[in-house]
Amino acid sequence: GRLRSGVSVSLAQADFARIASQLRVERNRPVSIAVYPATVSMPGMQRAFSLFAALFMVIVGAVLWASCSNVAILQLVRSTARRKEMAIRLAIGATRLQLVRQLLIENLMLALLAGMVGRTLAAFTARWLTQIPLPVPMPIGLTFDFDWRVAVFAVTLSSVATLFSGLTAALDSRRADAAGVLRQDVTVPRVVSKNLIGTQVAITTVLLVIAVALARSVTSPPDRALDANGVVMANISLQQAQYATAEARFLLFERLL
Repeated sequence: GRLRSGVSVSLAQADFARIASQLRVERNRPVSIAVYPATVSMPGMQRAFSLFAALFMVIVGAVLWASCSNVAILQLVRSTARRKEMAIRLAIGATRLQLVRQLLIENLMLALLAGMVGRTLAAFTARWLTQIPLPVPMPIGLTFDFDWRVAVFAVTLSSVATLFSGLTAALDSRRADAAGVLRQDVTVPRVVSKNLIGTQVAITTVLLVIAVALARSVTSPPDRALDANGVVMANISLQQAQYATAEARFLLFERLL
């Protein structure tokens, strides 16, 4: 139902509580009515939805971490190729702090460009998701609108990812010796590159295993030897005093079976 203008959810709950108390007296049986907004899940289901959302965010975070490792490797290789350029800048008077600031600004511009592309893809995906009919008996309309809280979270996370991806290359340029770099070529630090590559391979492997397992469970669910044909499920509320003990409830279920 829809609330009238000026009526709150708590007021509707109080009104239905009064109706429930009248029904308890008239029918001499337990009656309760719960009122909750349709924008939230059913009472008792919040924990399940919260767990699913948390697992989903963990997977998204793993994808972000793998992407950051990939960008960090590319930026580190790029900074190695630009070491002579940085050495020349140092030789003509630039400070190391200015070099770090330049590299971080370049990473920030890259993050802004990637964020614009991601925002466009997100809007297109949201529009596509709203057109998918849900396999439920009750028509449910899902809308994916712009939320400033999600935007703030995305901007904050993108800023942290930018610092993470460009910090290694920036610190590497800060430790560079101008005279030594101009005399010879320098390669990427082996320990740093191995750590980044190992992290990326490990996270990507885990994500691939999860994706394959999820795809297999959706396309061909495992046979659990349970035959649901002809099976009827029912909910029974045992709030009467005679079913207060576990033994009494067990005997009732035995008789029902």
